[in-house]
Amino acid sequence: MNVWDILGVEETKDKEQLKAAYRRKLRNVNPEDDPEGFMRLRGAYEEAVRLAEAMEDSEEASEDSDLLKKIKSLYNNYSRRIDVNEWEELLDQDEFVALDSSQDALDTLIRFLMEKYFVPKDVWKLIVDKFDIKNRAKELAEVYPENFIDYMINNSLYDDILDYSLLESRDEIADKFLDRYFSLDVHVRKHNHKEQKELIQLIEEMDAYHPYFELLKIRSRIQEYDDLDFDSETESQRADRMQMYQDLYQNAILLHEDFPEDVTIMGICGDLKTLLGDYQESGEFYDKALELKPDNYILKGKQAELKFITGDYAKSRDLFMELIRINHYDNSARNGMIRANTELIKELKAKRQEDPDDKKLPMEIGWSLYQIYKFKDAIEVLDSFKPDDSQTCEYNNLKGRVYLCLSEYEDALKCFFTWRDAIESIPKEDDSKDARDKRKRINYVQFLIGDCYLRLRDYDTAREYFKLALEKEHEEMALSYEAMCELEYIAGNYEACVEACDRLLAIEKRSLVAYNNKAKACFELDYIKEAMDASFKAIEIYPYIAEPYEIQIKIHMKYKNIEMAKNVIQSYNETGIISQRMLLCSARIALEEGKLEEALGYVEKVLGDNEDISDLSEEEQPYIIRAYIYEEMNKPEEAISAYEKAVEINPEHSSAYGHMGLIFKNTGKLTKALEMFDKQIEVAPSALAYINRGTLNRFFQKYKSALEDFKNALEYEPDNAFCHSRIGLIYEYHREFKEALASYDNALRYVRDDNGRSQIYTYKARTLQCMNLFNDAMELYDKYIDEFGMNPDIAYDISELALRMGRIDYATGLLEECINRFEYDENVKQCVVQLIAIFGLEGYVNRANETLQLAVNRFGAKSEFFATMGEVLRDKGLYDAAVRHYETAVKLDTEGKQNYYSELVEVLKKKNPLRQDLKKYVQKALINPAEMTNPMAYIKMARLNRVLKKNKEALSIIDKSLEIKRCAGCFYGRCHEAFYQKGLIYEAMKDYENAKLCYRQALEICGHNALYEESIKRLEKKGL
Repeated sequence: MNVWDILGVEETKDKEQLKAAYRRKLRNVNPEDDPEGFMRLRGAYEEAVRLAEAMEDSEEASEDSDLLKKIKSLYNNYSRRIDVNEWEELLDQDEFVALDSSQDALDTLIRFLMEKYFVPKDVWKLIVDKFDIKNRAKELAEVYPENFIDYMINNSLYDDILDYSLLESRDEIADKFLDRYFSLDVHVRKHNHKEQKELIQLIEEMDAYHPYFELLKIRSRIQEYDDLDFDSETESQRADRMQMYQDLYQNAILLHEDFPEDVTIMGICGDLKTLLGDYQESGEFYDKALELKPDNYILKGKQAELKFITGDYAKSRDLFMELIRINHYDNSARNGMIRANTELIKELKAKRQEDPDDKKLPMEIGWSLYQIYKFKDAIEVLDSFKPDDSQTCEYNNLKGRVYLCLSEYEDALKCFFTWRDAIESIPKEDDSKDARDKRKRINYVQFLIGDCYLRLRDYDTAREYFKLALEKEHEEMALSYEAMCELEYIAGNYEACVEACDRLLAIEKRSLVAYNNKAKACFELDYIKEAMDASFKAIEIYPYIAEPYEIQIKIHMKYKNIEMAKNVIQSYNETGIISQRMLLCSARIALEEGKLEEALGYVEKVLGDNEDISDLSEEEQPYIIRAYIYEEMNKPEEAISAYEKAVEINPEHSSAYGHMGLIFKNTGKLTKALEMFDKQIEVAPSALAYINRGTLNRFFQKYKSALEDFKNALEYEPDNAFCHSRIGLIYEYHREFKEALASYDNALRYVRDDNGRSQIYTYKARTLQCMNLFNDAMELYDKYIDEFGMNPDIAYDISELALRMGRIDYATGLLEECINRFEYDENVKQCVVQLIAIFGLEGYVNRANETLQLAVNRFGAKSEFFATMGEVLRDKGLYDAAVRHYETAVKLDTEGKQNYYSELVEVLKKKNPLRQDLKKYVQKALINPAEMTNPMAYIKMARLNRVLKKNKEALSIIDKSLEIKRCAGCFYGRCHEAFYQKGLIYEAMKDYENAKLCYRQALEICGHNALYEESIKRLEKKGL
């Protein structure tokens, strides 16, 4: 299949059409679910773009439609093309009016204009208004490239870069001239000198003329002095430069004489007069131009700069502020405003020294300090005087905003509430201009109050105030919408965030805040394409902030596209802005690549930077990433130190507490780990936090707390199989088998991986054994083997069940197969022990001994092998041999973990009832009360007391073994070994009825057990 088939388009050189096709196809290809399909689609797109770039003009269609012929005829005649009346006449024709053909006609027009788009603003406005393009933008973007729909709308709104009517050219070369002109304009704006020279030469060779081309050449010549240090130039050099400016001015004034009403030419004349130092004449040019075009943004900027040069700092500041209100992202206007305010503050301070009682002066100084981000200085000025009653609103407005910028939110709220109360206290009958102006600000006050609550993380209260702010139209509506976008993102309401961003875009199409938050929210929702699209839009609007780039990096890293992530960083670095956020992205990439020292270097650079230039939204992030790196370096103490610094900066950073908890847990500091998990849940409860704490509580045998934790985790993640399985284990441990079974069934319903599924099978089968539901348990084991095959661990479990069901041959055959088939590990060792025990129980002492010898030869001597054989020999009355085997077991158990001394004392006593030298063994057999944590420990101590003829003590101890919790992993509802031991104690006390009762209880729990059956028969034969 070729690239065009994959993209679903005809062969074309139109890159926008290719991009639209790629986006349409991408909707049905999830990179995570179908990486091969994604790479195939991406490869096809890249190859198609390459072919399009190499392709010559597409062949003309075999026959154009009548409508297309009309459009082409109009466009190809330049004088008709730039006449809006000609287009109006075209659009009034039947094809565009009739219901059955209007959509096809619009489609033909748009597709034509996607390739032939050099038409003036008035034509674009006619088309956009005629077909309601602005309101249909979203619908049309489903069919045509979204950026072209934006292009149409923007061209209908903004003035043309050049006056199309002034072009003198043959029709057939008009577009080539315009294309080169617009390219030259871009390179002049970007100060790309080499490209400017090449394009100027190409345009000069053309048989075409436009006066604006002369203006571009003038601007290009002026840029030749961009890098000149005027302070170091000689008088001769300065004279040459000024003469060049004068010559350029003469060229410009000739153009002005030819086109006296052209504001663009007036603007360049003003620029040259400014360079020549003739500021009055320069101002006259700007003023006259603005009379003709009052909304011309560029001219306002020139006028603002001239006011600064001439020392009118207040007017300069106001003009720059006006530009910022029009375009929030104009850095040159913002820098101009700061320069003007800096000089204005000096003037205002001097005036205040002359007139310290003028309370308007400190307010003006305060506003200027606020506007240049000197917030502490602003507070100092505002605290230096007491405002008049008439200044209450303005004073608290300014002071509250300053406190807001200083993150002193409680103080800011006091100011804003005072401001709000002052507005609300204005008498209703007061209809003065001042009263009306103050009332208009009430919605803005509500927004500011909401913004404080947002920073205080009181999201519900913040949302209520933002809703109040949006109840009525006001000048700062966009700010309220922006705040709502931010609120819903921070609060984790990502769907609501996307909706808020769309509402904001409906009133402010080029909103950086909307696209940036939409990109972040879509990423969290895993709407990858939408996140990427929104981030590109944000970058297009303002390429100098790092956050939208960071979203793209996160997307690429999610799909392990490391090189593409690096390309994004390179793209940002080309802006020339130093970003701590990008440095941290570089650290994350290096961390992903395992380049730990490199990653640490990036983090240390961030931490070494001046905090005043930080673009981090979360100042603790460098420490968090430093901690991640130290974890990878296996430096737990350094990682803990970094996390502690992070939570010192942000005590609400829940994952830092979680990571510290895991480090403490892994390093054996379990109490500290529990403290961290407690803190994590206090800050931000989550499924993971509760699971971590529940796991530790279970370890500490705080089962009630553990159960609560796992149930709380399920409130957040009802389908968490791990939680259900751990709840099952707790229930099982407490002999609540029905509840355990239900929990395991839930776990199986939600488990997603084979390891988890196989583990839960074993838990459930064990619980069924505890309930003596042997057939059900065996069916589950059969299912396990069908799905996962045989292994020593499951073989041991099945053998235990088979033994209880009397399927001895199946049990022994299974164990022998595993012992012979698998490499030695703890599970194989258990199989050996089990096989020896089964042979012994069934009376095959020789086979038990053969198994022991075989295991020793293959795997080495293990204490458990000899202890189990000792048990077999003891139960068969072969005490001499039993002593030897237990002595070997004790010797091999070098760390004393198994403590076989009670068994050894028993067989020594059996061998010689009068033996008196057992004190050393008895002493070693004693178990510390603190270590009596499971039934087996009690059984050993009960056995020891029985052997020593302390039967009452033995009976008391064995009863306790039946009261405490079960051994972990036990297959029995109650401890059959404890009942057997209790039977032996009663038998020693000659209480044979109770002895038989205990043996029967042990057998009932077990199912089949030859030893217990034999014990009952022995007493019955004696008639006891």
